[in-house]
Amino acid sequence: MRLRFTATAAIPIILCGCIHDHPGPDAHDPTLVNVAIEVTPPPEWEEKSLNVKTREDSHESQHRIIAEVMRNGKKEWRHEQIISGEEYSSGPIIIRLPFSLHAVEYTLSVWSDILHPESAPAYDAELLNHVTPSEPIPFWESRNDCSFFSNYIDLRKYRNQWDSKVVVPTALSRPIARFEIVATDLQEFLDYTEFERQHGETYTVTLSGHSRIASVFDATSSSGATSFFISMPDKTIPLSLYGHPPDEILLHSCALFPEEEASIDATITVYNSARLIMAKSEEFTIPLERGKVTRVKGNFLTNFYKNSINVDNIWNGEILIEI
Repeated sequence: MRLRFTATAAIPIILCGCIHDHPGPDAHDPTLVNVAIEVTPPPEWEEKSLNVKTREDSHESQHRIIAEVMRNGKKEWRHEQIISGEEYSSGPIIIRLPFSLHAVEYTLSVWSDILHPESAPAYDAELLNHVTPSEPIPFWESRNDCSFFSNYIDLRKYRNQWDSKVVVPTALSRPIARFEIVATDLQEFLDYTEFERQHGETYTVTLSGHSRIASVFDATSSSGATSFFISMPDKTIPLSLYGHPPDEILLHSCALFPEEEASIDATITVYNSARLIMAKSEEFTIPLERGKVTRVKGNFLTNFYKNSINVDNIWNGEILIEI
C-alpha cells in the first residue's frame, strides 16, 4: 500500500514540472524570421534630402513608405513609415519590419508617395491592390509622384533556424509616366500675332485625344496592373506668351497611370478669342512609359498644313520621336 501511495504522489509532481517548463502563450518562437527591407528609391526621389522622423516633428513634405506582406492572397502584416527631408541624402533606406514571419513564401509589396503638410494624402493606399487618387483627377491633370515594388520572398530555407535575420532588397520604380508638350515656334507666333496682341487679342490651347489611362493601380502585382480606365474629355487652357525662354513655351505637362507601355493619340488646337483656329496639330502619338518623361516638341503655335513635331524622353532613359 505504501508503494502504491508513493507512485501516485509522484505523478502530479512530474506533470507539474512539465507544465512549468513549457513556453507560455507570449513566448517568442525562435524559428520565426526577422525581416528588414532595403528600399532603393528611384533616381529623382533619391536626390531629395530626407530624414526619418515622425509626422509631429516635421512641417515639410514627407515620403510615406507602406510595406505589406501577403500570403495566399491574404494580407498578413502591414507597416507604414514616414520619411521627411532634412538629413537623408542618397542610398538605400533600411526599414526593419516590426513583426516576424514564418519560414514560408510571401508576397512583399511596397508603396511610396509624398505627404504634404496640412493636406490629405494624394493617394488612398489603404489597399495596395487598389491604390487610387484620394480625389477624382481628370485625364489631363497630373497624378502626384509615387513608386512601388512587389515580388515573392521565399523564407523556406530559414526553416528550423533560430532567430534568422533577412534583408530583402526592394528597388522602387515609378508606376506613372509623364509627358510635356513644348512649342518651339514661340517667336514666330509672337511676330505673326503682334498687331492683334497689341489690340488685346488672347489665345487658348485645346488638348484632345484618346488613350487607355487607368484610375486604379495594383501595387501588389509585380507588373503593376491597372484598371478602371478613365474618360478623356477635351481640356482648354489659356496660352500664356510671356516669361518663357526664347522660342520655346511649355504648353502643358501631365503625369498618368498608364499600362506598362501605352500612348496617347493627341490633337492640339490653338484658337483666338473668336474661336478661330490659329494652328492645329492632329492625331500625333505620344508614347508613354512608366518612370519616364516624354517631351513632345514642335511648331504647335504656327503648324496647320504640316506636322513638325519631335518627342524625347527623360527620367530613366530617353526617347526621340519625330512626326
